[in-house]
Amino acid sequence: MPPHIASAALKERTLLGHLRRLLGERADGIIPPILTLPSVNDIMAFARRRLEEPARGNFQCYGCYAETLTQMVRPKDYICVHAASSWQPCVTHCGAWTALSLRKGLLWTSVRMAAIELEIADDVRPFASGQLLTLGLYGKGGLLGLSKDTNRSCNLHRLLNVLVQATWPHHIWTSLALSANNTTQLHIDKGNMDAEVLLIGLSHHLQGQVWIEEMGGQCYEEFEGRLVAGNRRSSGTTAHGDRTACSQFKCAFLADAT
Repeated sequence: MPPHIASAALKERTLLGHLRRLLGERADGIIPPILTLPSVNDIMAFARRRLEEPARGNFQCYGCYAETLTQMVRPKDYICVHAASSWQPCVTHCGAWTALSLRKGLLWTSVRMAAIELEIADDVRPFASGQLLTLGLYGKGGLLGLSKDTNRSCNLHRLLNVLVQATWPHHIWTSLALSANNTTQLHIDKGNMDAEVLLIGLSHHLQGQVWIEEMGGQCYEEFEGRLVAGNRRSSGTTAHGDRTACSQFKCAFLADAT
């Protein structure tokens, strides 16, 4: 990931890790999964509520830790190059519209805050179990067109495009897919162009992963009656450029070409 994104993600992930250490064995029952997606301000607000009396001193230590971390990790502002659409934003896309209208700010934070607002529908594909939002072009059964959510999510689409361009400037893509808590069986998207797919994990989850077919891979999976070599990689707050076959995402999005 580019430095301005990596530094912002590092600060969030480090603060979450320190909060877990302060809470100890209680952490799993106290920290909700949604906290892997909000920004630093929301993490600090949650920590204040949970580390108040009788453990007030813990929050003071946490605040000092956050201040020290800020001095060490300074995310730089990133100017969004796309202007917002003149269309009035719908309720679930106000964050994307605001970020693009300002045309300045932390790109990583803007994308994640926009993702929180989304209402993602269930993935209807027979080999999937989770939520999925697709934007851009699609090709299926010889038909080519725009996904139905593209026009009503134009500002979100633009914001995600900026993130893709910043992460991998030479990537070629025609569609975006935002996936949440989604598990898929082994599969190949046969309608896609013979090109690489970019996967960017948006949340600081621990268990999400993607299996990728790779020559010389150490993790074998059975697919269409044969064993296929590949590797498993984490999908949390990271970026991968590969051709994917199986995934288990917590919150991530894909950029590929149809």
